[in-house]
Formats: sequence, C-alpha cells, structure tokens
Amino acid sequence: TLRSLQAEEKQLDDIEAPLSGQLNVMIDEVAEAESLMQKAKNFEPALEEVQQETEQLQMEYQELSKQEADSKQALEEATACLAEAKKYAKMVEEEKLRNDKEESEVMEPALSKKANAIKEKEKLAEEAAETHRIVQENETMNQNNITAYEAKYSDLQQK
Repeated sequence: TLRSLQAEEKQLDDIEAPLSGQLNVMIDEVAEAESLMQKAKNFEPALEEVQQETEQLQMEYQELSKQEADSKQALEEATACLAEAKKYAKMVEEEKLRNDKEESEVMEPALSKKANAIKEKEKLAEEAAETHRIVQENETMNQNNITAYEAKYSDLQQK
C-alpha cells in the first residue's frame, strides 16, 4: 500500500501542479482586477467632473439652440419687414414718378408761357428804353431848337 499511496501522491502531485498554476493565474487576475478597481475608483472624481461638464455643455447647447431659433425667427421677421419696406419704397417711387409726370405736364405749358412772357417783357423793356432814348433826344433837340429860336428872336428884336 505504500506504493499505492506513493502512486496516489504522484497522481495528486500531477493534478496539483496544473491547479497550482491555475491558482497562481487566478490570483494574478484577481490582483489585476483589484488594481483596475482601484484605478476606476481613482477615476471616479474625474468621471464625475466630466459628467458635470457634459451636463453644462448640454445646457449651453440647448440655450444656444434656442438663441439660434430666436435669431432665425428675428431674421425671418426682418427679411419680411425689409421686403415690405422695399415694396412700399417702390410704390412711393412709382407715385413720385406719376406726380413728376403730372407736374411736368402741367408745368411745361406754364413754364413755356412764362418764358414767352419774359421774352415779351424784355422786348417791351427794350422798346420802352428805345422810346425813352428817342423822347430824350427829341426833348434835347426841342430844347436846343427853343434855345436857338429864342436866340434868333432875341436877335431879331434887337435889330
């Protein structure tokens, strides 16, 4: 039986060697898992900070999205207002052109009559000036004639 015990011991040694190796591998894996768990615990504050930053960024993104939507709406309203203003400006310009045309149609004959009247006035002024000059020449000649006749009459009386 010693042999059978020795054979059984050898069998158990043969079984123990691989199990011991597996146990060592498992112990290493547990140690590595514990190390990873410790690292994970060390990362928890950083992870929490990243989560807070992510939440903050999400809130900022939502606010910016709302602002973008508001800006788009304001832009659309401004564009519509601009289109309306352009339409109104076009109507005003068309009305101005119509008024200018009507004014031109009314004013053109009046301006033509005014120009003719001014020419006639200038012509009459020239004629009046010429008549005035002639009257003055005649008065001067008449005065000279009177003076000459008076001198002849005075000479005739003295003789």
